[in-house]
Amino acid sequence: IAGFEATSNPIILLWLERVSDLIYSEYSKPESTFNPALHESYMDLGAFGTSILFQDWSIESKSLSFRSFPLADCYIQENSDGLVDTIFRRTLMSVRQIAQKFGRDKVPALMNKDKVDKEWEILHCVYPREDAKMLDGMRNIDMPFGSYWFSEEAKHVFSESGYNSFPYHVPRWSKLSGEIYGRSPAMTCLPDIKMINQMSKVVIKGAQKIVDPPLMVPDDGFMLPLKTAPSSLIFYQQGTDVITPLQTNARIDIGLDMMEQRRDHIIKSFFVDWLLQQKNSTEMTATEVMDRREEKLRMMAPMIGRLESELLGKVIGRSYDILVREQRIPPPPPEIADARLEVSYSSPASAAQFGGKSIAIQRFMEDLVPMAQIDPSIMDSIDMDEFVKVMADIRDVTRRIIRNPKQVAQMRQSREQQQQMAQAAEMAGPMAGS
Repeated sequence: IAGFEATSNPIILLWLERVSDLIYSEYSKPESTFNPALHESYMDLGAFGTSILFQDWSIESKSLSFRSFPLADCYIQENSDGLVDTIFRRTLMSVRQIAQKFGRDKVPALMNKDKVDKEWEILHCVYPREDAKMLDGMRNIDMPFGSYWFSEEAKHVFSESGYNSFPYHVPRWSKLSGEIYGRSPAMTCLPDIKMINQMSKVVIKGAQKIVDPPLMVPDDGFMLPLKTAPSSLIFYQQGTDVITPLQTNARIDIGLDMMEQRRDHIIKSFFVDWLLQQKNSTEMTATEVMDRREEKLRMMAPMIGRLESELLGKVIGRSYDILVREQRIPPPPPEIADARLEVSYSSPASAAQFGGKSIAIQRFMEDLVPMAQIDPSIMDSIDMDEFVKVMADIRDVTRRIIRNPKQVAQMRQSREQQQQMAQAAEMAGPMAGS
């Protein structure tokens, strides 16, 4: 929040937590299709290095709506900051679908001449308007991003509207300087994938020759066709050589070993070995498990950093804008009524980067405990209230279980009064007896 120290105000923190819970509750609704669309986007991201995720508000279900589109139908362009802000998406729609989406009056005469099931190529273009003005009550055509639906073949524009924020999220797995489309882990191991496919064919053929080998039959003395089924009878003339199987001496194990090496490289290309690192280890304590998990997340942080900035952060930011527009967000506290809110996403990987600080604090406290038994005054140097705040921020603990500083002060004042009354009662007994 610009101009405010949000971490020092529990009321602001509680409101921010409620907003976060409301956004996540929207994602959990089945009608939003958030999880299926995000899963499809991740599949495209791992295969092609670039994925397309569309986010908007559904008027029918009164909830957020997500949908993943194939990369082959989309053309993207970056702005001066290297972020995608322009997309042209191609889709095929029948005349009936066009009438359902834009209205019967928007269907041109050229399309009405055809059958209702004939498909037409429709383009959806979204790009920024340079002359956009952020004013209250502005029209769709004045919004920062323009949205156009048209048919190039029919020379007809179906709809012209706009968005307050870019509705398409285009994450890239990784890319080189100057590139627009991303690179995927599958591109790294694509030669190995093709090699394994070819090796599998060869190994299968070799195994078939061993299990069901070719037969060496003399050119004379047998009645054809040969019967190779179980319990079959094969007639031949006396003095003719018997049928013998062809021994190829094939080494299936060598092919399997070579395939296993290629599979290992593919697994490492997709970082599966990092994900399974903790499961393959021996028995560990709970502290060792947490340390190993945070170390693994810190190692993966550079790889998924682009996903945070181009996908997850953008999704949450646009979700907040849409929910504010639809009046689904509760009003903010008076302290930040006129403040500008910047929405950001903090993943477990980024939080793990701060895990080292919490481990250092915990170990420091563990070192002080034996010393405090010798000299209790050493704990006077530790601000326990600040310790609780810092650990709550690092561990992302809900603010609902953290008391307000005013409530803590009142509780301590009441406790001191009770202690003083108890001491006064203890002193009053001997005085009355004397």
